[in-house]
Amino acid sequence: VMVRRDLGDYAAVNPSIDSGALKNKVVVLNLGAYHSRQLMAVTWYKLKKKYPAAVKDAKLLVQPAESNMSPKTGKNILRAALPGYDVKDAWGRCNTLSAAGEACAVEVLPKGLPELSAAEQGPSG
Repeated sequence: VMVRRDLGDYAAVNPSIDSGALKNKVVVLNLGAYHSRQLMAVTWYKLKKKYPAAVKDAKLLVQPAESNMSPKTGKNILRAALPGYDVKDAWGRCNTLSAAGEACAVEVLPKGLPELSAAEQGPSG
């Protein structure tokens, strides 16, 4: 389990991020990094079809078609929030996916996504 202060450049390069899924403490499944949006979309489709319990109620932070690659890695990251679920549940889901050979890691954002909260409040003063 990786506890993150924020999602680094992920939020900056993906303006279509689902801010509603990141308002409070959030548990996120990191489902791998991909060189193409098409491969991300195929992977998400496959996970939903083959492992529906593992991705039940998961909300993609960014749809594959709207994903932008990280300038640092040159890859797109497939992340899905699990609103209302805890780390133990996310860990069980990742274990299921990992046992099947799928990429999965659990990330926790204890304060949601602070840069979105600040942006929603607007300039101070």
